[in-house]
Amino acid sequence: MGTRFTTIRIPSSSEVYVFGSVLHSATANDLDIVAIYDDSRCLPSEAYQRHAEMVSDLKQTSGLPVHLTLLTNSEERGVGFIKRTGAIPIVQALSELTLRSSGTGEKPPAHVELRL
Repeated sequence: MGTRFTTIRIPSSSEVYVFGSVLHSATANDLDIVAIYDDSRCLPSEAYQRHAEMVSDLKQTSGLPVHLTLLTNSEERGVGFIKRTGAIPIVQALSELTLRSSGTGEKPPAHVELRL
């Protein structure tokens, strides 16, 4: 069987993190993500639309409903969301989730390509 390639399209002015039950439970019902974006490159009024493809990609890849939280860089610095929630970068999270779902602890069966 060949390697599957999955593209997750993340806007170039954003950093995306995963948090919540999916990181700690084998039976998570959703995928909670936070996108931290540069509001000098993406207006807050356009942020949900700019991240819509990424949410769609993640829904298709994970098979779970995706809950998106959006914060500007300054909002994240003000509330410390990443540290407070224990959020981890999406590349790390998808790699860990793929390893966990394979049950082997070996190389992940899927390669995740982020197109920024």
